[in-house]
Amino acid sequence: MAKRSDRRQRRAAAAPPRGGAAAPRPDAVPPGAMWRTSAFWLGGLVVGLAVAAIAVAAIVLLGGDDKTPATPAAATPAADGGIKSAEQLEQEFADRDRQQIEELTNEARAIAETLQPVMAGLDKALPRSGGPVEQVAADKVQGWLDTVRDAAAPYQESISGGTGFNIARNTIRAALDGLLNTLETYQLASGAGDDRAAVHQQAAAQRDNAIRTWSAAGVQIDAINIDAGFGHQHIEQLGGAEAGGVAPDTLPEGTDATLPE
Repeated sequence: MAKRSDRRQRRAAAAPPRGGAAAPRPDAVPPGAMWRTSAFWLGGLVVGLAVAAIAVAAIVLLGGDDKTPATPAAATPAADGGIKSAEQLEQEFADRDRQQIEELTNEARAIAETLQPVMAGLDKALPRSGGPVEQVAADKVQGWLDTVRDAAAPYQESISGGTGFNIARNTIRAALDGLLNTLETYQLASGAGDDRAAVHQQAAAQRDNAIRTWSAAGVQIDAINIDAGFGHQHIEQLGGAEAGGVAPDTLPEGTDATLPE
């Protein structure tokens, strides 16, 4: 009886619990059946989403497809509501340049004429020949200063134009600023005492430098007039050749003029 009872106990221990079959151990799943499990499909879904996200990020970083059309640049509208061609724009700039050059040339000629009495007075007050230096009355010097300031005032504001025009206009401004400095220095000589001679010498040097700068502006104006089709256009010089200014050439006005295409 004891042996039979022992056998029943061993069979009861080996039998599965009531309510369902025992769950198999993980290592008991056959390798070939792994793809049938939910864990397998869930893992594949996660990997697929990660790859898709990386691909989208790469497209954004690389700027998309090279075949994507670029945004067109804004075009300049014409007066009739159309779009101006490159030739039309080029012609407009050429016409603007010609107008600016012509106006600047006329202005420079008017300035040279206006300043001739001032230059003549300075030549007498600060002679280059070694003669006696004269200290002109303060009211007369102030009148010279007012004349030069009026001539220089329009050039304190920059105007956009072609490169040649900008160079010529800024050189005129530098010459007039130099002449203003000359007169301001000369004005100081009236109260310089024993240093008056040195102040006069400094004023004379500034005057000569202003004359040379003006002559450079004249050369540039002549050059841009030729380029613009007006031919040679010469500006009267301020002061004599003794200051080292470059005299204009001797070709007649308008030589080498060409009609615009």
